[in-house]
Amino acid sequence: MPLHPLTLEDCRKGKQRSKFEVYPEYLFVVMHYFDPFSNAIAELHVVITHESLIFLANRPASEGQNWYHLLNLNPDLTLEQCIHNIFDVCIDSALGRAANITELIYEAETLILAEKFSPEFITKLKRNATHFKHSVNGVFPVLKELLELLELNDDSQLMFMNILDHQERLREETESIHTELLALFDTYWGAMSTSTNNQLKRLTVMATTIIPLAFWTSFFGMNFQFLPFHERWFFGLALALMLGSVLGVFIYLKRQGLFRGGLRINKVVQQKFK
Repeated sequence: MPLHPLTLEDCRKGKQRSKFEVYPEYLFVVMHYFDPFSNAIAELHVVITHESLIFLANRPASEGQNWYHLLNLNPDLTLEQCIHNIFDVCIDSALGRAANITELIYEAETLILAEKFSPEFITKLKRNATHFKHSVNGVFPVLKELLELLELNDDSQLMFMNILDHQERLREETESIHTELLALFDTYWGAMSTSTNNQLKRLTVMATTIIPLAFWTSFFGMNFQFLPFHERWFFGLALALMLGSVLGVFIYLKRQGLFRGGLRINKVVQQKFK
């Protein structure tokens, strides 16, 4: 049976979204399988005729396996059962990848709060999530159109309804990942703003502490008839006055809690995510 040139072109070029196409003599389905071990994405092209199923993949299966075992395909199954197994395995693998991305988002939030985060990670995570969303977005209409064309018995309908339920979960997970990624960016910029504010607060507190010392050193640097170094008692009085004013400002700021604020927040965060 000759395949349509558009089908051959899709199989040859690859990088297709999940889709379903109806041709006069066959059905053409594109699905994606997400390897849980290597994090690689396999693009699966399936040609379905009345009597046979032609299966193509753009990469080998996981090490020690083949696609027929991985997708639970064998000659004893009916065509409907083979189609069901392909959808079932691909959607379950997508749910596993969605859970993995969600876990990485939570890990990123933890690292942001612990101030051990690189912005390169969030960019890579966004890229992977976008690729994932592009791969699975078309699965639901593919499945719906396929079910409208297949004549299924009651048992087969129940099996495919179960796949539709999994697909609905996958759609919700995909939307949740998108929302959580947006929240992750907000968390990152908020944490960066808080860190900057803490640094500015420390610098301000340090500058405020030494202001009295700067004042007295400039004051005693003026022309006196008797400089502090000329009279011992005057030198001792000036030294006590300078140190005392610095100590007084330090004690006042410490009682206001300005020395503890940033450090206390960091310790609480580290204990929470230890």
